[in-house]
Amino acid sequence: MNVGYFLVPEKVVLIYTFLFEGVSGSRISNGVTTVAHQLALGYRFYSNDTIHIGVNVAYLYAPAVTVPIFDLPSQSYSNVTFPSAQAFSLGLTAGVYFF
Repeated sequence: MNVGYFLVPEKVVLIYTFLFEGVSGSRISNGVTTVAHQLALGYRFYSNDTIHIGVNVAYLYAPAVTVPIFDLPSQSYSNVTFPSAQAFSLGLTAGVYFF
C-alpha cells in the first residue's frame, strides 16, 4: 500500500509504503508473515501532458522476525530469529498518463 502527498505541487512528493509479505518453505512451519515500512522523498524534474520523470531517495525498514523451523538433522522443531533489515535506495521513476 502506498500513500503519497505532494509537498510542492507536481514537484516534490513524500511517499509512505507498507509492505506485507507471506513466506513459506519446506523447513518453515505454517509460513511466516512479515511487514516492512518504507519512506521515500521524490522530485519530479520533467513533466508534460503525457509523461513525467523523477528521482527518489528511500529508506526501508523490516523488523526482526522469529519463525519456527524443522531441523532435519535432529528431527525436531526449533525457532530461528531473522534480524531486522534496513536499506537505502536511489531510484529513477517514469510515468505515463493514459487519460
